Amino acid sequence: MKNSKKFLFTIFIIIIFQLCVTSFTISLDNNIYYVGGNGNGNYSKISDAISISSNGDIIFVFNGTYNEKIILNKSVALVGQSKNSTIINGEYFYYSISISSSNINISNFLIKNSTIGIYIPRNKSDIHLFDNIFYKNTNAILIDGGSSNIISSNFFINNSEDIRIYSSKNNQILDNDFLTDGTNGIIFRDKVINNSIFNNFFSDKQKAIFIHKDSNNNKILNNNFSNNRYGIHSYFCRNLLIKNNYFYNNSLYGVACVNSEFINISNNTFQENNNGILIDSSYNYSDLLDNYFYENYLDFKINSLLPLIEIPSIEILFLILIVILSLIIFYIKIFFKNK
Repeated sequence: MKNSKKFLFTIFIIIIFQLCVTSFTISLDNNIYYVGGNGNGNYSKISDAISISSNGDIIFVFNGTYNEKIILNKSVALVGQSKNSTIINGEYFYYSISISSSNINISNFLIKNSTIGIYIPRNKSDIHLFDNIFYKNTNAILIDGGSSNIISSNFFINNSEDIRIYSSKNNQILDNDFLTDGTNGIIFRDKVINNSIFNNFFSDKQKAIFIHKDSNNNKILNNNFSNNRYGIHSYFCRNLLIKNNYFYNNSLYGVACVNSEFINISNNTFQENNNGILIDSSYNYSDLLDNYFYENYLDFKINSLLPLIEIPSIEILFLILIVILSLIIFYIKIFFKNK
């Protein structure tokens, strides 16, 4: 029995040793490039280090201010020394960082003064943005079709809009702080599907979360919405789960669902809001259960329950008008012909 235990222990040690050696070998294959600082051979620009790097490499950026437009076209990790002091200033450029590859990590930066802080285009995925500060950008993060990205543990401060996402799916937004004087925190527009927003804090926003235009099957869980105008506003959406959130002192609505259906609002706490929940021109809201209301001006308001009908576009209305006029002319001709 003792020999058997010794044999198993020996095998265990060998496996651990091999895993360590393998891990060490893999790390040797990846280069680390340094930007800023005082080391010999360090690069002065982030873009120069990116141009020499290969997929899987690490680019470490020392504290300082970097006034440059960065195009990330390699699958690398871009790491700042300190998120308070490693600054990418986009004041002179349309964007600070444009992503043109998948499998990228960006962490520990202060990104400020950009029209777009970080831009993720269509067909780019597995981008992880974490532990950064986004300050005084027009759009801090814009995702235009890129999917399966993670935005976590960032601070968004004084941006016009913090995160705007178009036509994307399977993103996770978690453990972030959305703070002060922004117009909107998170906007989903045009088929943003199957995303999760959880464990975030939203304060002083016009609309903390705005989900609209066929952005369906999304989840909003365990967030804190305090001192906003709207906590959550959904418009023409389906299958939205709003659960285990805290809504405090929002000046217009905690949750407003307009022209939406199959909305689950459950296990939330609404305290000292002007209106806790608004259901307007919506139907098939399946679950409004186990919510807690304290000292709101109005806990719950239902304006109307109507089928989900969106007004047709001008082009469609014009086409309908042409068809109607054609039919009228046709029947007038028949009438005079038979006369």
